[in-house]
Amino acid sequence: MKKIFFILQRVEECKYSFDRLPQNILKHCSELYKDNKLTTSLFAYSLLDELLNKFDRSVNEVYFSNNGKPLIENGYISISHSDNYVSVSYSKINHGIDIEIKNKNRDINRIFRKYFKDSYLEDDSKSEKEEKFYSLWVEKEANVKLNDLNVLSTNNNVSDFKYLNIFNEDETDIYLCIVNDEECEYIRL
Repeated sequence: MKKIFFILQRVEECKYSFDRLPQNILKHCSELYKDNKLTTSLFAYSLLDELLNKFDRSVNEVYFSNNGKPLIENGYISISHSDNYVSVSYSKINHGIDIEIKNKNRDINRIFRKYFKDSYLEDDSKSEKEEKFYSLWVEKEANVKLNDLNVLSTNNNVSDFKYLNIFNEDETDIYLCIVNDEECEYIRL
């Protein structure tokens, strides 16, 4: 079985100089993000470079699809960030990765109605709604990345979801999903 390799790290642990990143990545990130999100995005590509170096590859090989998906010849990469966490992945098989940090201020009912059938949440308790929302959302986002789609272009029906719920030392809920053409793969960190 081919493996998907990934790193999950806090932005505060960033030890990289962004001036090492190639111009196409600097331009791509600066067109999408400003301020803290720009820093987080640049950190993601620095972290991706660290991961790719383990396979004698480099972030200098990265280019972008028309939808903005990062691509690399003879391999697949995926990037996700949420709040102060970044995750990057590399594999010989196509895949998508997504992470979400549970946010108590997020209006999950509004988002759920927009992207999913609201009947999923009808009779659920608040904690069950949160669990369903984050689980479905990370799988939806990972599938969007797998298939190089726009999140609005995907339908509301999501397959049986699988996810990894990580409880780290500061008790932040991190939901992480990696999907590929064959299955979801979860690795406990």
